[in-house]
Amino acid sequence: MEQASHPAQAIQIDLKRVIDSKNPHMRRWMPGFLLRYLERIVHVDEINYVLRQTHGMPPLEFTTWLLEYMEVKYECIGMENIPREGRFLLASNHPLGGMDGLVLIDLFGHHFGRVYFPVNDILTQVPTMRDVFLPINKHGAQKSGDVSRLLEAYQSDAQMLYFPAGLCSRKGFNGQIRDLEWKSSFVGKCIEYQRDIIPLHFGGRNSNFFYNLALLRRCLGIRANIEMLYLVDEMYHHRGARLKVHVGRPIPWQTLADGRKSRKEWAATLREECYRLPGQLDGKGPASAGSTTRQQ
Repeated sequence: MEQASHPAQAIQIDLKRVIDSKNPHMRRWMPGFLLRYLERIVHVDEINYVLRQTHGMPPLEFTTWLLEYMEVKYECIGMENIPREGRFLLASNHPLGGMDGLVLIDLFGHHFGRVYFPVNDILTQVPTMRDVFLPINKHGAQKSGDVSRLLEAYQSDAQMLYFPAGLCSRKGFNGQIRDLEWKSSFVGKCIEYQRDIIPLHFGGRNSNFFYNLALLRRCLGIRANIEMLYLVDEMYHHRGARLKVHVGRPIPWQTLADGRKSRKEWAATLREECYRLPGQLDGKGPASAGSTTRQQ
């Protein structure tokens, strides 16, 4: 792939500094060999290469470049379900932990022209995406400035992308790969700011190693999500993938507010609707959770 013609100066990821900023105590006891292992599974060198090549790009130029670099293609079914006018929050399952977000930004950013996406605040280390990403601190108090940005996004005419589970999908003890519980806060915000919700389904899955590590952690009673360390590695495993997105019909905010269901019940209903979409739109039976659909 041809190199981008942007200036060479770019922010580079220094894993030591990232760990220091999030957990200084952890960095003090971490041996050098463990830090080097983390740098390898987080693909620090590859990430820094991407940051150099894409320095100065606007968000949608960045997502298009990165998807081409990763040789990822996607297909979307049901775009006709999106009205031409309105303010929406597009709520999706989160099967991949990285590549799914990039595809959704690329797809709906080009469709709508302007999107916002609340994400883990560590992802705001990617400078080209700061106009799209809204930082959410999952390990401490939310900064007042970040709260203000989130509320301004809900108030704006831009469309919003959202992963209500907050974490990527996990394999249950029954073998199904599904999102964890969808948190209900987004339902309340959509009622408050009068946004309709459009359910999405994103087809795909991570490696067996990722799911088995998560199951082992749970069996051992370890609360820290150590499998999250491998999400960048999982993203690189999706090089050359063919991915599919299904788009459902919007649910008006007035329906969400009519009192027939609680916000928690609506979140659960939307989660189940998400997993029904492939079967409804492809003319087949109910989608098998976590199944991967690939273009030939």
